[in-house]
Amino acid sequence: MKLQALPRKNVVGRALRLLDALGQQFRVNLGSLCATTGLSKPTAHRILSDLVVAGLVVQDGSHGEYRLTASVARLGARVDDRAVVLDCVSDACRALTLQRLWPIAVGFLQHDAIVVSFSTRQLAPLKLKPTTLYEKLPLVSALGQAALATLSEPELKSHLDRLAANGTARATITEIARKVRAAQCCGFGLRIKGREGASSIAVGFNFGGTTAGAVVATVFEKFVTKELITLLAQDLTQLRYEAEIRYREIRQNLIA
Repeated sequence: MKLQALPRKNVVGRALRLLDALGQQFRVNLGSLCATTGLSKPTAHRILSDLVVAGLVVQDGSHGEYRLTASVARLGARVDDRAVVLDCVSDACRALTLQRLWPIAVGFLQHDAIVVSFSTRQLAPLKLKPTTLYEKLPLVSALGQAALATLSEPELKSHLDRLAANGTARATITEIARKVRAAQCCGFGLRIKGREGASSIAVGFNFGGTTAGAVVATVFEKFVTKELITLLAQDLTQLRYEAEIRYREIRQNLIA
């Protein structure tokens, strides 16, 4: 458990500081906790008593030391994987937008679409509209291609079979499959002159094999060149690589 910039003056911030300090060692006495958090002994004792009642902390050391309980780990394990992914990619997406000027978005795969769950359009000087946040994009989009390309062969077949069972036209499924194969070959999804004259380049991710999605850059059609596509694909691939490292670190900390 490693928390940053926690507020010092409110109860929640103080409780989080104590939990963070407890996460650094197996058992910690009150004096050490106060030294680490900067809290007075009466304040720390009062908050720790509340955490004990909540079942997050127990006082069972031979000299009254405190430790975290398994309930804290269970709370961490309940964090939606999409939230963990967004924590890993959002800052990098903002930085890439500031560097390249184009908006970056992150979407997660659903059964018949991909839903945009994060967007930097508010930061991008080069954009067609304020935001795409929460939009459901078709699976033939660059985001959809890239996300589906991360699935294993059995998973991809199962996904396409579900589309057919739900009434998706065979021609549409064939087109999706063709674009996914292309994305698997080149390492990214590509949609030239999509909606509103924009083109998109997307790189898929499937951290932990449980949450398929993609990160996408959207550019004006008139600016699209092979060089720009290559550059953005490299940027997004590097972003994905660094995000996956952070994702694994976070998940390991949640389990530890």
